[in-house]
Amino acid sequence: DEQAQLRAELRALPLDKRLTAPGLVAVIKESMRLSPVAAGGSLREVKRDFLIGNGPEVVTTGSIVVMPNALLFRNAVADAPDEFKPSRWLDVSMHKELDRYVTPFSVGRRNCVGQQLALAELYTLIPLLVADFEWQVVQSPTPKLFLTNKPDGLLLRAVKHRDPQ
Repeated sequence: DEQAQLRAELRALPLDKRLTAPGLVAVIKESMRLSPVAAGGSLREVKRDFLIGNGPEVVTTGSIVVMPNALLFRNAVADAPDEFKPSRWLDVSMHKELDRYVTPFSVGRRNCVGQQLALAELYTLIPLLVADFEWQVVQSPTPKLFLTNKPDGLLLRAVKHRDPQ
């Protein structure tokens, strides 16, 4: 399973190399694609008229549009968009393409001010937690959307990982 593969990859690396492990990067990016914290996305003002598809509908200059991350990020993937598949990020050409469309912190002048802190936390804590513990879902969450995506009611069990004798 994905968790066991990541654990094996992390444990095979020295501590200072774990933060850049390809499997870790893939798991974090796929998690943010499939379940973005800011699922509702953001509002943007249209700076110029543009056609929707091949027209005839036009979004006019000055219109306010919603960029719903939960939908956009799933549409960025043609193969099994609702499945958790970190391996899709391990293909270099696919990774570059996904990075163009999967932007959990937004882009440009109005991106998330906490992006670097959030990423530092993810890339520091996940290797520590996955390398030493097996995580089991005790109770599945009910998605709760407001400004952020919250896994309401999620219960996890951490079991200390023991190497086979």
